[in-house]
Amino acid sequence: MIVIPFRRTLIQSFLFKFYTYVCCELRQTTIDATDNSMAYPYRRPISHAQQTIPECPQSQKVVGTSLLHQSGYLQATGEATYVDDIPSLTNTLHAAFVLSTKPNARIKHLDIEAASQVPGFVSFVTHTDVPGSNQTGLIEPDEEIFVSSVAPCIGAVIGLVVCESEQAAHKAANLVQIEYELLTPTILTIEDAIMHESYFGNEICLQQ
Repeated sequence: MIVIPFRRTLIQSFLFKFYTYVCCELRQTTIDATDNSMAYPYRRPISHAQQTIPECPQSQKVVGTSLLHQSGYLQATGEATYVDDIPSLTNTLHAAFVLSTKPNARIKHLDIEAASQVPGFVSFVTHTDVPGSNQTGLIEPDEEIFVSSVAPCIGAVIGLVVCESEQAAHKAANLVQIEYELLTPTILTIEDAIMHESYFGNEICLQQ
């Protein structure tokens, strides 16, 4: 085991340090003068430091100077190209989320009849269309891509409407009818969470 050689070396080191200390106290010259420092505790002097900031030439100073944004001329003249300005390719489809309007509510039924009548409607995607896992999350996969049963909050993603145009997608998404079953409790404030003892679980930590 590595601990046995270490302890032997440690004992030898302590013994040699003690021997050096005794020699120094008796003013013996049997040891080299460079080894004298090990006989006494090291007294670390107070450290000092100073910061030197070079003076910036007036031509390079930016504080108080009006600087032009790199794309300022393009944005001011309307020539800047954004994502919405990119021409759509042939057969491009557009999507819009269908979001929950209720917190802590079970999804009982989805009616897409009215949405499907919108010109350009192509499909409605839900959790049943996800081929792999419906779970996602940056650290812990504790969120659903699409709500499968209970919407935890307002704005939870229930589905995705796909249409031939962006306008049609948003219109169809607003026409999806959702039947909810409201669950209790509905927690909207910190005080509500404390009253119902609704807390996060154990903190995520690294363990050896």
